[in-house]
Amino acid sequence: MGAESPVTRGKNSRGFKRDPLLWLGVAYLLLLLLFAIFGWWFRHGHLDQLARPHMPPSSDFWLGTDELGRDIFARLAYGAVNSLRVG
Repeated sequence: MGAESPVTRGKNSRGFKRDPLLWLGVAYLLLLLLFAIFGWWFRHGHLDQLARPHMPPSSDFWLGTDELGRDIFARLAYGAVNSLRVG
């Protein structure tokens, strides 16, 4: 009952390497990490009032603007950076 046999241990490790949900989760976390690191470099400032409030998504504002006219994408990128610092 104490230790697993080498055969059982090998099956578990191979199943872990081939699990598609595992790799989907890893890819998702990598995308979040890349977004947090590079997202704020290619958009507007997160505190700048740039446009009218509640604008829909466009080529200038990928996710639109909030109630104060700030770029939502830039604010999400800034929040992701703070989340990484805390985490």
